Amino acid sequence: DIIYDNGTITADYTEHPPVQIVYEDNSLLIVDKPSTIAIHPSGAYNYNSLFEILSYWNPQAYGLGRLFTVHRLDRLTSGLVLIAKTPELARSMGKCIMERDGCEKFYLTRVKGKFPLNVMEKVASDGGIDAQNDNEHPWKLHYTTSKSSNSNEEDVNPTKRSKGAIPSPCQNGEYTESEVYWSGGIKVPFIAGNKNKKNKNSNGKNETSTAALGYWITDQYGDVTTGVSLNDLHEQSTDATLKEVLALATGDVTNDKEDNSKKSIHWLNFSCPCRISSHKNGICEAGDLSHLTEEADRKGIKPAQTSFTLLTYDAVSDTSVVLAKPVTGRTHQIRLHLQQLDHPIANDHCYGGELWFGDEQGKKICQQSRDWLNKLDHGETV
Repeated sequence: DIIYDNGTITADYTEHPPVQIVYEDNSLLIVDKPSTIAIHPSGAYNYNSLFEILSYWNPQAYGLGRLFTVHRLDRLTSGLVLIAKTPELARSMGKCIMERDGCEKFYLTRVKGKFPLNVMEKVASDGGIDAQNDNEHPWKLHYTTSKSSNSNEEDVNPTKRSKGAIPSPCQNGEYTESEVYWSGGIKVPFIAGNKNKKNKNSNGKNETSTAALGYWITDQYGDVTTGVSLNDLHEQSTDATLKEVLALATGDVTNDKEDNSKKSIHWLNFSCPCRISSHKNGICEAGDLSHLTEEADRKGIKPAQTSFTLLTYDAVSDTSVVLAKPVTGRTHQIRLHLQQLDHPIANDHCYGGELWFGDEQGKKICQQSRDWLNKLDHGETV
């Protein structure tokens, strides 16, 4: 209930919890976090955060020192949040999530355009390459059957490589030792482990590592596929229902690898470094950050990797529902990666989307609020 008292609006949570509690036992709490609510107090959100709201509603059960963060969701992201009731469980579950040990994280997003075809169309319009041939994209990583000329490794006979044995070019957004069998993409230098002595050279300076900017395609089993195009990935939703694609993507159903009669899906794996460009304003950026040459800037670059697959496309709104599976967990990573792929989240105005007001009245109220804030910034009365 909402109580109005002399212009003050107060939410009454005496009977019902302010957020939906999905599951609870003596050690774990799972809630469905709405969008626009931060996990814990930070920045401008000292009280309107998930932990503070729960604490206010039931201080005996959820008050200070009784709930512990396992993982986080962005303020604008809705979804299930796991909250531990002991610090030991929080550390244990947090480690499992971070290392993807027995668990995976999936995010549903609605993005602009026909995913993932905008990846090619933008580069084609900028550089004059064929929009139908994604092999020409500078970010496309190509597998070759022999090592690069600057490698000391021995060639591996391609006939000895079984399906699924093609090594991935990247792990957690960094090039692996198998990069000698891959070409394409962009290498972005960054300084890793600036607080870790193991990553310092003999002169005590931080070692430079290499993040990858590029994409490659795998099947639903995680095996690299070399003959699948971006258009093939888009077409996978035309001959299967949303429920079928989602079940295959999340592993709810599995197919025999050798049974070619069964439906299959593909994942676009995108490695793209990110950084927080302004801690004060919470602004992040991603992409080709190789132009950053100062050591302080390179220390802020973080390798990042996300996998995406298409669930369905809606021609009326020209939007796609995409399932995202983050491999790493950088700030705003999924939003930044989709922006770089030229498929920004449709209503994410921070990273290429557009504000959604619901109706004209919502748009009017939003503009009015902005005008009030601008007047306050200039010391005017409202």
